[in-house]
Amino acid sequence: MDQRRWLSTLVCWAVVFFPSAAPACAEIQLQKIQWQFSRSVDKKPKNAEDISALFLDPGMPMKGRLLAKLSLLNRGPAVEGILLRYTLASKIAPIGQPQESVLAPPFLLESKRVPKVRANSLYDVVLDPSPGLKLYLKKSHRAGYWPEELRLQVMLEPRRGDKSRVQTLEIPLSLHPATPVAEAQK
Repeated sequence: MDQRRWLSTLVCWAVVFFPSAAPACAEIQLQKIQWQFSRSVDKKPKNAEDISALFLDPGMPMKGRLLAKLSLLNRGPAVEGILLRYTLASKIAPIGQPQESVLAPPFLLESKRVPKVRANSLYDVVLDPSPGLKLYLKKSHRAGYWPEELRLQVMLEPRRGDKSRVQTLEIPLSLHPATPVAEAQK
């Protein structure tokens, strides 16, 4: 009889102190994305600066890292293990003919795991598509094309039991020639 009472007491305490294994209702919102560029000086990265356009000549290597700063807002309890998926696509055109540009399929698909977001807080996540972008720029130039615009799309991976809609954000970034000579050759 004492074992039953002890077991029922243990079950009651377990229910009180250990809520069900169902996921808590996460209230994570994708707020905004800001493009940033971190220049390399003497092979050391500098602080990232906000940019609205990227100035880069066709065929020239990008001397730095293109970053995207994503702001997340958590209006609920602390959440662990958030997965962000992002793609990078470009609007490409033959070199020297920007009027013929078309939106190409995404050339980069990556994910970024955010280990923990505190309750009722704003959290910034830095996405770094630079390695894939540098390779894409080389391949495009060799094929005779150059991007006129980049488009980043970010999605918050839905979680089991999440009743909210799938959240996505998109931000474009226009590419311009760095030198007036490159513009004149077009």
